[in-house]
Amino acid sequence: MAAAVGLPLPDLWSRDAELRARMMEEDVRTLEHAQCLFIFSQILPLCLYYAGTSERPTKFPASLSYTACKVQMIATGIFTLGFNKPGQNRLHNLLHMAGASAYIVDHVVFAVILDMRYVYRFIFVGSFLITGAALHNTSKIKEFIGLPPKYASSPQEWQSMLAVASKVGGPSCRARLWWSEMIFMVFENLIFLSFILGMTSGIDRLPVG
Repeated sequence: MAAAVGLPLPDLWSRDAELRARMMEEDVRTLEHAQCLFIFSQILPLCLYYAGTSERPTKFPASLSYTACKVQMIATGIFTLGFNKPGQNRLHNLLHMAGASAYIVDHVVFAVILDMRYVYRFIFVGSFLITGAALHNTSKIKEFIGLPPKYASSPQEWQSMLAVASKVGGPSCRARLWWSEMIFMVFENLIFLSFILGMTSGIDRLPVG
């Protein structure tokens, strides 16, 4: 990435270190305030959705995209949510996935710039990989039971999918589908929580002035 813009990697890293060294206590506090806002913006859609503000019964497990869309909150990015509507076609699903993947890459670059501690980077990348594996596993289960790979657009459709899984593959197949969605939900949330909580972990604080 650095080579693409004509900047050698060592120079990029030295500039990142210089940027961090020049950050004052006020800058760190600003980042900490941003952490609080980001956490609030991630948790609020979940709370509002499961409080039944948008639909009853609710869908569980449910992805961040699903709950954010249901309560009309901007949770990831304008482009990503622009192609995130229940029942949308396959092209829009692919555009949503492309936008989400690009959004993750942005976070990886920002983690390097902020020199986040490796434990947060490890959790971030690991959660992203597990989320992708869970999504793939869900698609394979749906393929096995004869369902399209699309995400359920309502609690009723989700229950119908579980019923088909139970009918075709038995209780174990139903459980696999439910747990695959549950793992997706947990680690998708952990992707962003690990990044938000680690934002200021690598910054050397300097006194104001």
